[in-house]
Parts: sequence; C-alpha cells; structure tokens
Amino acid sequence: MRFAKISMAFLSACAAAGTLSAGVFGFEDISASTLPSSTKDLQADAYTTGSYGTFETHSDGVKASLEYMYYYDSGTYEMYWAGGAVSNQTANTGTGQDNDLRSRPGGASSGSNFGVLYLPVSDPATWRPYKLSGDPDWGDSYSTGQYDGFPNLTSLIFDQNVMLDSIDIALTSYDYEELMNGSLTTGLLNPDDPYDSVSNPYHSLQTDEGSFYVARIYALLDADGTLGEHVDLCLAKNEEGTITISQDWNTVDLSSLNAEGGVYGIGFQVISSFSNNYGMTMPAYLAIDNVVFNVPEPAEYAALFGAIALAAAFARRKLGK
Repeated sequence: MRFAKISMAFLSACAAAGTLSAGVFGFEDISASTLPSSTKDLQADAYTTGSYGTFETHSDGVKASLEYMYYYDSGTYEMYWAGGAVSNQTANTGTGQDNDLRSRPGGASSGSNFGVLYLPVSDPATWRPYKLSGDPDWGDSYSTGQYDGFPNLTSLIFDQNVMLDSIDIALTSYDYEELMNGSLTTGLLNPDDPYDSVSNPYHSLQTDEGSFYVARIYALLDADGTLGEHVDLCLAKNEEGTITISQDWNTVDLSSLNAEGGVYGIGFQVISSFSNNYGMTMPAYLAIDNVVFNVPEPAEYAALFGAIALAAAFARRKLGK
C-alpha cells in the first residue's frame, strides 16, 4: 500500500508538471491604430503586386498568427483571397466588403478586439467550387477549401505546440444579413421573374428549408498542414421551416482536438447548403475570440519533476517512521 501511495504521488506530480502555463489569445495586445476598417484596407496593391500580412498576438510566452493574402493575376485571372484580420468594430449591421469586419453580436466576446476570418469558396486558379462528398454530418455540401498561402485552410498558427481548451465563435454581421435576407450573390428563387421582396426573394434561411451554415474547426498537427480531429458548430439552419440563427458568441470546447504533445494550430472551414456552379454563395466569414490553451511542458522537465516528487515521497515515508 505504501508503494501504491508513492506511485500515486509520482503520477500526480507528473500530471501536474505536464502543463507549464495557461493562456488566452484575445487579440487585445494588437494596437487599435493598426486595425483595418474593412478587408478593402488589406487590398491596396492586390491587383498589381499582391498584398500579404500578419496579425500577431501573444499570451503566456506563446505567439499566435493570423495571416492574410490577396493576389490577382490579370493574365490567368487567378485570384487568392483569404486570411484573417483583427477588428474592434462594435456596429452590427451592414453587408459587403465595406462592412465585413463586424461581429453580429456587436463587438468582441470580451475586451475590445476579436479576429475575423474570411475563407475562399472556390479554387483560385480554376474557379471550381469546393465540395464535401458524403460528409457524415452534412452530406454532399459546399465548403470553403484549402489555401496555398497557409499550412492548410484559413488558420491560427502558434509558434509552439499548445493544448487547446476552447474558442468563442460568432457570425459576422455580413453573414447574418445575407443568411436572413439573401443578396444578388445568393441568387433569385425564380430567375425568370423580377425581384420582389415578397413573391420572389433571394435565397436565404427564410426561403430555403433544409439550409444550414456551419463552422468546422480542425486541429493542425504540423507545419505541413496535416489535419487532425475536428469539431462543428452549426450557426444557422432552417429545419422544416423553423429558423435557428446564432446572434451571439458561442463557446466551443476544443479539447477533443488535442494530440499528444499538443497541436501546431487550428484551421477553420465553413460548410453550407447555399451554392451555385462557382461554389458557396453565402459570405464565408467567422468571428473568433478567446482561444484558451495550455502549454505542454517538455518531457524532460515532467520527468525531472516526477523524480523530485518520488524522492520527496520517499523522504516523507522515512521521516514518518
């Protein structure tokens, strides 16, 4: 029994030593003076030289990066448009690229700043839509896809592996308005008739039974963009005429994404039923905040602290005689 108690002390010390610190990426350390008013601010030279940049945030000695890239080749019509930015905008109305860095809840989940991800809905070289085939949860759906400028998907990348806890996610105001009311992009229900707000509205949650809009979060396991486990958050759906659409921040448990030794980053994807021949027709944006994580301790330190705990347990036993 004494040996069992000592072993439990050793194991408890190893478990306690397994994480060095905990942190939260809330983007609060990014200066308001550097924040764009919309994604148009990030495209100044996109049609000539391309536009690339990074928003970096820090917590407990770990750096996380949201990257963006705009690029257009007039010869091949190849266009990249994807990435992440940081915003502090509190207004919650408006659509289009002039108003695409606003969260539907009207600001951050906590603090002032939050991240906004904008994801590609079709292949930038061929314009072919991205699709999921036979997905166990969403069937043959349209989705956002991989992007060459990032390890995989649109991502939040860490400068060292971390163990994930949770993240807050919301729709942007752009998402919300078009999901509810549709737009020219989503298309007419009956193209042969002129638009009418009552008799022939645009495709939207209000008009399309069975429609949905889902955020999928993947674990990124390495710098090559190897995908690990994923979790889904359904942000909007029309189920037999009953509309459910998120108007607030949602906290998503990410602990199931963790791999041994932690994860390199998290990748994001939007999955939806709204589409045409060119891909998803709804704007593919996600607002994110409060990425809670722990830092795994190097194995040698865990072993050292475990050995110290074992020695201490023996010492306590000896003194107790």
